[in-house]
Amino acid sequence: MHSMRVLAVILLAASAARAQSTETFRSWNQPVEPYRIMGPLYYVGASDITAFLLATPEGHVLINSGFEETPPLIEASVRKLGFRFEDVKVLLTSHVHFDHAAGHARIRERTGARVMVMEGDDDILAGGGKGDFRFDGEYSFPSCPVDLVLHDGDTVTLGGLTLTARRTPGHTKGCTTWTIDLADGGRTYQAVVICSMTINPGVRLVGNPRYPAIAEDYARTFRILEGLQGEVFLAAHASLYDGAGKAQRLRAGERPNPLVDPAGYRRAVQEARGRFEEQLAREKAAAAATLPAVGRVIADVPSPADPQGRYVLYLHGRILEEQGREAVSPDFGRYEYDAVLGALADRAFTVIGEVRTRGTGPEYARRVAGQVRRLLAAGVPPGNVTVLGASKGGWLTLLTAAEVGEDEVRYAVLAGCGSTTVELGPRLRGRILSVYDEQDRFRPSCQATFEHAPRLRGRKEVVVHTGLDHGLLYTPRPEWLDPVTEWVRAGPASP
Repeated sequence: MHSMRVLAVILLAASAARAQSTETFRSWNQPVEPYRIMGPLYYVGASDITAFLLATPEGHVLINSGFEETPPLIEASVRKLGFRFEDVKVLLTSHVHFDHAAGHARIRERTGARVMVMEGDDDILAGGGKGDFRFDGEYSFPSCPVDLVLHDGDTVTLGGLTLTARRTPGHTKGCTTWTIDLADGGRTYQAVVICSMTINPGVRLVGNPRYPAIAEDYARTFRILEGLQGEVFLAAHASLYDGAGKAQRLRAGERPNPLVDPAGYRRAVQEARGRFEEQLAREKAAAAATLPAVGRVIADVPSPADPQGRYVLYLHGRILEEQGREAVSPDFGRYEYDAVLGALADRAFTVIGEVRTRGTGPEYARRVAGQVRRLLAAGVPPGNVTVLGASKGGWLTLLTAAEVGEDEVRYAVLAGCGSTTVELGPRLRGRILSVYDEQDRFRPSCQATFEHAPRLRGRKEVVVHTGLDHGLLYTPRPEWLDPVTEWVRAGPASP
């Protein structure tokens, strides 16, 4: 029994070293007096690591659990306010980092609360930090089951109160800003609990292999935050909104409520956006300074062709045949054709592309195959030629691969496979990459086609998780640009 107690002490010590490993972290997790913010909303967190209680007659909602060591502080605060900790029915979080969600498992065990987490952070919580793009392998915490995965705009309702979850990614992929309407003094205020707007040290906004869309996600987050009123300004860290100072003023009887601070909210968002844009511009400038020679966009094979160049023949989706260069889908928005060509050229490729006429069929693949042969005849190595097709353009790309019959030419298909491409399998040669979004309504996986293509020299399929459906291919998103770029630049691939 004594040895078991010693082991428990050792494990607890290891846990503390993992979670509160610096003086700064310890300073964030000091006990403070709980207090009422407005209406049913209370502060029950630590000195800087926030936790918020929404108390209702049907049970309570708790936002954030802090470090592994924070739950006892939260429980003590809840009880000090006169509420039963066991009545916490719903457990939410701002984001799944070790200083905001490491206590989830303990609180769920103590209260039986349902754990609800935004998509993008759900797997991280269930894995105890494993898979986090920044802190995986550096910090971990007890894994916690997730009872419900939330999506942007979902609401959580209990006892007449409604919280709205806004996905504001960047700091984490499922970073969640919560909004709650609170009645006070004859009017309603929008309380906003900002997830986080900071960029952690060591995080890259440009060319981040673990989070390719991070810059776009941060930009989206600032657009969302700028659209909120933020009248009662709160956040995952109390220091962002001067929580300690405002609590002191509130206890001193200051009116109006000092936590009503829409100007402070707007200022904080504006300043954070400025820091983001400054870092993004700095990284883009550094990346531009190290890029190889800039590519170009042309309509046909150049004469003469550069034997050292890398050529990408881009075949667009069907919608451009029907609507032209400015095509707009009611489901997926504008097809940013010129932006796609430009993004490929920015990666130092010579891009060959044109808008096809309506009703183009297999004869167009023979034309593209002819362009490929002209490049090869000009001395361009087969591995430096890639045919890239999106949607219908992907079908044409596979037809081209069947026509060319060259083992080392590369092909990339964006959401372009299906039942009609399986029959092409026996004729396919070359090296083929498939990329599509897991939520694509057309289920455009190339796996069945690959299974019927024994002569392929190389094959690979990448499934991305943007939630953009078939719209993934409409814009130059890094989720497809990065794997395509890697495929185009790769050396000999494994079959």
